[in-house]
Amino acid sequence: MGFELERRGRARSLAAINPSGGWKRFSYNEFRLGLIFVAQFPLAAAARVFGDRVATREIFQRPIIRNCVNDMTAVTPDDAANTIRAVSHCPIYLPMQLAYLRDGPLTDQDIRRVTAPTSLILYEFDTFLTRNKCMQRLINQLPGHVEEVTLSGVGHIPMLENPEIVADALRTHLVGVADRQPGQAL
Repeated sequence: MGFELERRGRARSLAAINPSGGWKRFSYNEFRLGLIFVAQFPLAAAARVFGDRVATREIFQRPIIRNCVNDMTAVTPDDAANTIRAVSHCPIYLPMQLAYLRDGPLTDQDIRRVTAPTSLILYEFDTFLTRNKCMQRLINQLPGHVEEVTLSGVGHIPMLENPEIVADALRTHLVGVADRQPGQAL
């Protein structure tokens, strides 16, 4: 979404936090990611039907949270339950997977077209969007002005493990943009 807003001139800067779409169309990785998300759907559906009897149980949380973080012990029980609640009540969970298959990943033209000050924020231990399988194409084709930032020690949803590291990366991005574009609203 961020890349599309930037393409339409609706963003003065872009902090792309672990964006999807770096894989190739109809690739093994595209289908692998879709299957992983679809395979988790029954757990989300169970949490939707049974509420906190499922959302607060570690046995139901573990498969989803394990895919989201590097260090499961860093996730509080409340945060884990809230993550399950959020997934179970997301009305676009399955439609989003179908949209990815229908629309495909970012095109080479979309990637090369980025003109706004951009930070590509990646995570060291992402289980889904690994650098070599899903992000390298994106990294290779982004214009030279895009800054790549890798957050150490965190997985796919680092806000669960270390929200401060994400906030610091966003602050750094915004300060850098403000320094390059004084007097403009971010």
